[in-house]
Amino acid sequence: MSDKEAAQVALGQSALSSRTADAGSYLPADMKEECAELLDVLSRWFVLLDGEQHTAARRGVQRMFSPGRIRKLQESTQMGEGIGSQGTSKKRHNVGEG
Repeated sequence: MSDKEAAQVALGQSALSSRTADAGSYLPADMKEECAELLDVLSRWFVLLDGEQHTAARRGVQRMFSPGRIRKLQESTQMGEGIGSQGTSKKRHNVGEG
């Protein structure tokens, strides 16, 4: 079985769900109360949602991860690599150079 086939089989298992990662189900009652705000925030993370809930939540940010957008992020990150701890560029650029 290939990795892709194994992944498809695993994803088809009803026991494999975001609900299995529900941290609240593993906590004692007193800790659930203490961590209620955190558990509420985690319950809304779209990466922890299943099916239509996940798809609907992901739709709102999907354009931010388009190939063109990722390329621009990579370029801006690479441009920032020359910045030193004092906020000055380690690279020298002459006016008129690309």
